[in-house]
Amino acid sequence: MCTLEPLGYASGQYFTIPYLVLFKCVCDFSGGQTSSANLQVLELVQETCQAMIRSNRTFRGQIVDQVSAFVTDPLSRTADVVSDVRVLAAQLLSWLSLPEEERKVESADPQAAFEEEKKIEAPELKTFTRYVIEEHMRRIQKKDGADVNLSLLCPGYTEVISQFKERFRQAQVEEVKSSSAGDDMSGIYAIAAQIRRAEEGEEFKADDDQSESTAGSQ
Repeated sequence: MCTLEPLGYASGQYFTIPYLVLFKCVCDFSGGQTSSANLQVLELVQETCQAMIRSNRTFRGQIVDQVSAFVTDPLSRTADVVSDVRVLAAQLLSWLSLPEEERKVESADPQAAFEEEKKIEAPELKTFTRYVIEEHMRRIQKKDGADVNLSLLCPGYTEVISQFKERFRQAQVEEVKSSSAGDDMSGIYAIAAQIRRAEEGEEFKADDDQSESTAGSQ
């Protein structure tokens, strides 16, 4: 991992280039390039990446914080926050490969000695793998690749969308027929209720209150 730049790596590259190399090594090895030479390269690169995390407490904390935010906040998955999801995934892999004692993120502030230790729990890891795949697919897709990705994430999505549109249209038509101009608020509530039923996969039906009022008026 060398550079032709006379001044060497920029400070940001120091924490990204090795993990891009690790990502490539893992991809090659998982893709069937399992020769002893490739295995040795993978092990050496992984040891380097682990040593960087082991020796830098601030870096460890950044990885844990970034992964936790990636899981919990959609705004923390955008390209301006995580410039390359491959790097974050490789950093997390290196952090997980360390012994448990070396994963700990202690605060440098003596007053924070009794604060709860930063951790990444198993459910968070499972969620992270899902989101990192989805985010990577979104970033690499071509303009005409949306249909392919949607079909992978949600088979039969076109039928689901069509059914929802038709149900929503029917609800609007019925509401226009049955509501007067002075009942705008009740109409909004009725539409909202129908939309919620459609989202839950239920058939449309009249609300009990509206049914009784209609029957009484008749």
